[in-house]
Amino acid sequence: MAVVALLGGGYAVASHNQQVAHEEAVARKEAAKKRRQEEQARAMRVHDEYVSNLNKVYGYMMGGAVTSETACNLTSGVWHDAIFGGWDDETSPYQASDFNDALKKLYESEKYQGYVSNIEDSNDKIDDIMRELTDPPSDCESAYDTLQDLYPEYQSFASLATDPSGSYTTYTQKFEEADSTVSSKIQLLSTQIPDAIKSDDSSSS
Repeated sequence: MAVVALLGGGYAVASHNQQVAHEEAVARKEAAKKRRQEEQARAMRVHDEYVSNLNKVYGYMMGGAVTSETACNLTSGVWHDAIFGGWDDETSPYQASDFNDALKKLYESEKYQGYVSNIEDSNDKIDDIMRELTDPPSDCESAYDTLQDLYPEYQSFASLATDPSGSYTTYTQKFEEADSTVSSKIQLLSTQIPDAIKSDDSSSS
């Protein structure tokens, strides 16, 4: 009986140890699963924040480009009419016998200063967000490459609106080229920005 009791006690200890080992293995597996879920959720949040910033830059660049185009068109129109005549409703408020005087009227106008203020505000926001986009997720790399190419082109276009220079001929040529280039690249960027993942942190894998 003593032998039977001893054997029985040994079996109970072994069974208990196996149960403890099993529970520990299950706990480790659950902990590893939870870590994976947390890492996936964190990666998705980082991804979605990056996509959100790409969309913000796209929106600010689109708005800045539209305002730059409007300001450049007005500058070109006033410049043209001051040299060649043909003042219309849009350019006549800045009419002068000398094109330098006409352009000075334009640049000092509340309308033009409003354009400049809007463009500079967009530029500041773009610069702030660009600093957050240096490490793109794999599916955002094409958009980031396009943005890197677009950024200096956009800055040059904006400067044509906020700080016009050169002759009427060179200015209008630069404006037309920049307008076409920036418009094309902004359109390309819009097609390369992926959708946000928008995962629920509580989802299981």
